[in-house]
Amino acid sequence: MTLVYLACAWLLGIYLGSLVHFPEWFPGMAAVGCLIVAFTLRARPRALLGSICLLSLFLGLWRYDRARPTLVPGSLAAYNDRGSVTLRGVVVNDPVPRERTASLHVSVRELEADGQWMAMRGLVLVQVPSYETYRYGDELEVQGKLETPPDLGFSYRTYLARQGIHSQLRYPIITLLARDRGQPLLARLYALKRRTQGVIAAIIPEPEASLLTGILVGSDEGIPRSLMDHFRTTGTAHIIAISGFNITLISAALVKGFTRFLQRYLALVVAVGVIALYTVLVGAEPAVVRAAMMGGLSALALIVGRRSHALTSLFAAAWLMTAWHPLLLWDVAAQLSFASSLGLIQYAEGIRDGFENLLARVVSMEAAQRVARLLNDGLFSTLAAVITTLPLMVYHFGDFSPLSLIANLLVLPVQPAILYLGSTAAMAGMAHLPLGQLLGWASWLFLTYTIRVVEFTADWVRSSGAASQVHAALPLAYYVLLAWFTAEPTRQWMSLDTVRRLL
Repeated sequence: MTLVYLACAWLLGIYLGSLVHFPEWFPGMAAVGCLIVAFTLRARPRALLGSICLLSLFLGLWRYDRARPTLVPGSLAAYNDRGSVTLRGVVVNDPVPRERTASLHVSVRELEADGQWMAMRGLVLVQVPSYETYRYGDELEVQGKLETPPDLGFSYRTYLARQGIHSQLRYPIITLLARDRGQPLLARLYALKRRTQGVIAAIIPEPEASLLTGILVGSDEGIPRSLMDHFRTTGTAHIIAISGFNITLISAALVKGFTRFLQRYLALVVAVGVIALYTVLVGAEPAVVRAAMMGGLSALALIVGRRSHALTSLFAAAWLMTAWHPLLLWDVAAQLSFASSLGLIQYAEGIRDGFENLLARVVSMEAAQRVARLLNDGLFSTLAAVITTLPLMVYHFGDFSPLSLIANLLVLPVQPAILYLGSTAAMAGMAHLPLGQLLGWASWLFLTYTIRVVEFTADWVRSSGAASQVHAALPLAYYVLLAWFTAEPTRQWMSLDTVRRLL
């Protein structure tokens, strides 16, 4: 567990670094002090552990400080709010049209100001009308006014800065200079993503097709606004995204399925391979790649078998990934992937055992185990993941209402089936469209169920008038209480014998 404590201190240091701007010399000096204290107290295990945790915290502070979004002289953002400029660059994202606009991430190579062209490096967010057909790899000449991104009540400027974007350009005049100037592999991936969307639209009717497109490839632009409002109202909008939650459920199901027929480490290789193929299928966006990496590491943690080793592997993965990219701490997909993996490791087996023991009071243990197998491990894995991800999902994707808990508990257990059946139907449809249509009806049943549940519970939430915006302190308090109840002393205090005596 020592590595878990060190990783927690490291992550806390990164977070504290985002809140307080310490002098550049402070983390280094504090780390040296912790080393001296650790050497002095090396004969006292608890004091040694505490000093090493403080060392890890200060190293996290230092790492965030090195990765802090900063503007250097001569950068693209230096021309913000200074009038009209002309840029030349390449589109480096897969533009997703919304109701009125689409966002292009343009990697700038040249800038013209005061009649002179100069080499320039930087990313700019360019807003274009949704009917424009620009795509990844287009080389553009863009004329307009560079602006500093505004803060829109949720630190939009900081959100973009963490992606390396410090400038935006609205109402541009654009000239297409050339196509296919991006990386050929990424261009093929985005083309595969668009083809997948077309196949889904051909094999499943609406609005289920748009919902499946959102779940599989993260494109929700086809979902009717009224239905999207229902998802937001019920706090279930997180399922219409390529999230770490979904990928972790896939990895858990693959590991549990393949270990029944293959050796453990061969099952791990196959599971990681399927996750990689799924990542390719949905276009390999950076957030998806990070979630897939966490999903693969979750599969490794689960294949280890022992809970303590799996927990250590998971926290080691979080430590290494944030050492590589500290701003990953604020990536929603990574947060959900880590939280869902933690739930699977800590609670999935306990939920299954608890269900079997409870049912064994009514029927025999053998019959209870048969019922548990019939319900499938996917249900217990989903419930375990919900325990650790629900506060994050409500915080990031919707307002809080007690009824949103009911909505999530009703729709989440069928999401693995939608992922498996929907992706199978889409791949079959690419090979032979009638076969995809035949298989698509199986996923259509679960998609229709999801929509009906969300519509029904949305009416409940609105009529109750109980929804309210979630403050960041609420998820934090939830996780503190969850950690307290999960700790060994607390489990003893909350034992059945203690409860019986209290009653």
